[in-house]
Amino acid sequence: SRFVVSGSKQIDIKIKCGAEKDGFCQAVAFLTPEGHAVVVLTNDEITVGQLPGVEGLVGIKLPDTAHGEGKPLTWRITCKGSTVSGEIPWKAIQTVILPCE
Repeated sequence: SRFVVSGSKQIDIKIKCGAEKDGFCQAVAFLTPEGHAVVVLTNDEITVGQLPGVEGLVGIKLPDTAHGEGKPLTWRITCKGSTVSGEIPWKAIQTVILPCE
């Protein structure tokens, strides 16, 4: 994300979403030098296509969570007293920025 500026560090952050399985809540968070949390959320599925130079994809098994729920997900992010909530559509990526000092 363009909002993860130089000097940002990856952090663990509290993210709760309305998914059936925890594995459907896919996100990564960073803390900027200015004290903001930048959280990138995805609501998608993992697909495997043909790899160059590989004949077929026999034997590749994806986990159940790779298929996603196929619908919008609600989410809530908390960082040091700041809380933000929203919804992410199916097949979307969102970037959320919130104070985290």
